[in-house]
Amino acid sequence: MIFSRHFDERAADLLGDLADLHLLGEERIKPACPLFDWYVKPHLDSPSFPSRDEAWADRLAASVDFPLYLLDDDSAIRVRGEEVDVVSTGRWRLVGG
Repeated sequence: MIFSRHFDERAADLLGDLADLHLLGEERIKPACPLFDWYVKPHLDSPSFPSRDEAWADRLAASVDFPLYLLDDDSAIRVRGEEVDVVSTGRWRLVGG
């Protein structure tokens, strides 16, 4: 999330990260390295994160108005210049915006 230009409290809240950020002592949410216009949320269908299932992905897809990559543990974002793609042997989704 820290790489998105649009990382703010609203986005953190929609993605379920706001409480965690406040626990880490963050009072004001802002992007640390604002490089991209999209977000990444990892661990789709991961055994280590059982709540990040298709229903979770569908809820996020219905609520976000910004580009969001939902990646499983066998997927990654590749950025080469202006080109962005997903390298994957698993499952991933691009939702929002």
